[in-house]
Amino acid sequence: MKRRSASPAPDPPSNWLIKAKQIWKLYVALLAFTVTFLCFVVAGFRFMTEGKLLGSVVGSGMILGVGTFLWLLQALRCPFCRTPLAWTMIRKQSHMSWLVDLVNLTECPVCNANLMKTAARDQRIVGNSS
Repeated sequence: MKRRSASPAPDPPSNWLIKAKQIWKLYVALLAFTVTFLCFVVAGFRFMTEGKLLGSVVGSGMILGVGTFLWLLQALRCPFCRTPLAWTMIRKQSHMSWLVDLVNLTECPVCNANLMKTAARDQRIVGNSS
């Protein structure tokens, strides 16, 4: 008779966005940026094939892209001090690495709180935020 081994414990969250339940904000932004890109592809394809530019599609893509970027700057916040971390990282890091550095943060650059800390305070604050 074979004995079943206990299933391994699930891995802890790999970054603070997952831990603080804010990863959905990054996914929404990536989806919106994909739609923005598709707006420009559709307008460009129409321009190349028919010589007409779809101004409404280009304008919609621009508004969606800029709006998404501005929303993302304010949406990803430290669960402890509520500082908008995306804006902080854009100001302090290279334009080539700010997003990677943001996702890989372990400590808030403003309040120095451990973003991976498993505290009741972490869940309570994040649960009340949008």
